[in-house]
Amino acid sequence: MKKTLLIVAILLIAVATLSTFVLYKLYMAPEEGGLKEGPIVVVDCKGVKVTLQAPAKTVISLSSGMTELIYALGCEDRIIGRDSYSIFPPDVLNKPVVAPHSYHPPLEKILELKPDLLVSNTNLVYDENETRKTLEAAGIAVYVDETSTPDRVKICIANLGVLLGVEDRAQEIISFIESYERIVQDRVKDLKESEKPRVYLELFREWNTVAKGSVGHKLLEFVGGSNIAADLPTPYPIVSPEFVAEKNPEIIIRMKMSGDPDYPLLRQQIMNRTALMGVDAVKNGKVYIYDPELMQGVRYPAGILYWAKWIHPNLFEDIDPEAVHKELSLKFFGLELEGAYAFP
Repeated sequence: MKKTLLIVAILLIAVATLSTFVLYKLYMAPEEGGLKEGPIVVVDCKGVKVTLQAPAKTVISLSSGMTELIYALGCEDRIIGRDSYSIFPPDVLNKPVVAPHSYHPPLEKILELKPDLLVSNTNLVYDENETRKTLEAAGIAVYVDETSTPDRVKICIANLGVLLGVEDRAQEIISFIESYERIVQDRVKDLKESEKPRVYLELFREWNTVAKGSVGHKLLEFVGGSNIAADLPTPYPIVSPEFVAEKNPEIIIRMKMSGDPDYPLLRQQIMNRTALMGVDAVKNGKVYIYDPELMQGVRYPAGILYWAKWIHPNLFEDIDPEAVHKELSLKFFGLELEGAYAFP
């Protein structure tokens, strides 16, 4: 009798264990162990709900920033098409180009490939959502976001993690970014206004700068700089040489793609401008060039560290932005860092 009861008990335990395993497989996603069965829903930067019935297995990216994020998330094998601007990491060059860019993309190839998910920047929806409506009518989920806006980077990473079923990896990237954000904020948050150096940030064109309402202005505030053009009436004003000279910036930061032929020459060209020869930044050699890719997506921590160290060298004496850039390049892209993205 006791032997029979023991056998029954063992059988009941076995059945319970098997039931638990079956329930786990039914209700948990196979890749991440955290997704429940049923529709996956996120909200993109346009406020649109994007719904999938299961994590996307095939993706077309019409955003270089999101292409990078998909690689960082370890889902590069799911990319079946890209735009011509998606050129990093280098492996993506093996993926077919299905559109030159995201604005009015030709849809024939995209509809033919019919991915589970298409991701893009906001240029896709400048046609009053007609392109988006066409894709969605064909059964293609469309996610729109901006990786060049720091406010959106972490949200975009989290949302792509959900759409691709890799939330754990997404959280790892977010935690990496936040660790360096905290380092910067902990060191500049208590600075008085008088302790924040005057900064002139120049975009791709001469005398094109940033004011309140722009991404660049927010970044300067974040790293403890005082933007000389902060109070101008438009977010991206063109200023006069006389304006900059009068404001006498202590730091000049200029945007330039590192692959451009004149990248290494630009710093001296700026220092040679007649209107700038008398400003503190030029007299003290505090003129810096950076590649805007440093301020996007996964590479954003390296960008804010470069700016923070240029503006507050004493506060960030122990920080090596290039080392952080090398770390994230290897950690998230499996690549040794090549080239100079900031100068000097």
